[in-house]
Order: sequence, then structure tokens, then C-alpha cells
Amino acid sequence: MRKKVLFPLLALAACSAGPSSAGFMMGSPEDCAPRVAEALRAVGIGPDQVASTIYLMETAGGREAIAVGVAAWSRIKSCKSGYVVVQLDLLCHPYQTYSFGECRVKGVPEG
Repeated sequence: MRKKVLFPLLALAACSAGPSSAGFMMGSPEDCAPRVAEALRAVGIGPDQVASTIYLMETAGGREAIAVGVAAWSRIKSCKSGYVVVQLDLLCHPYQTYSFGECRVKGVPEG
């Protein structure tokens, strides 16, 4: 029961804190694209190196799932297969970047 109540309270707290302290509340996973680009640049991957990005909502809770964040799976041109993944919270703050599959990029840990 607590999980059902926790998310609305966190969302309300984030919205009431204002944009200067909480960032912005995402409407769809693609709204995180600017933050994903920043996170990729931080590990040395520029926009010209990204072939495509898929944005997925991450959920928890089984049948009564709640949104808990976003995962952006970027196909990197220098990789034959695999991805560089950026995980973000619901305010589009990145908290983890890693490579997945056969993609290896210097400075990016393997996931």
C-alpha cells in the first residue's frame, strides 16, 4: 500500500519545490532527451556519434506498477552491437551510465 501513496507524494513535493530546485517533471520519456545528451557528452560521446536512442519508462510494482524512471538506450555508431544506457529519475536527472552488450566505449563502465 505504501508504494501507491509514495509516488504521488514525491511528485507533489517535486512540483511544489519549483523548477529551480527540482528540475522539471517529465511528461513522456522522450522529454529527458536533453539530459541524456548531456550525460553522453559527459562520458565523451557527442551527438554525431549516436545512431539512435530508444527511451523506455522503468516501472516497479508488478501488476500495480508505478513509474520509477527512464532508461535511454543509445546505439553508438562505433559499436557493431549493444548500447550505451543512461538511467534517469522521473525528473530526468541522470544517475547511471553504462555500456550493454558488445558496445565498449572508453570511460563508460560495462553494465
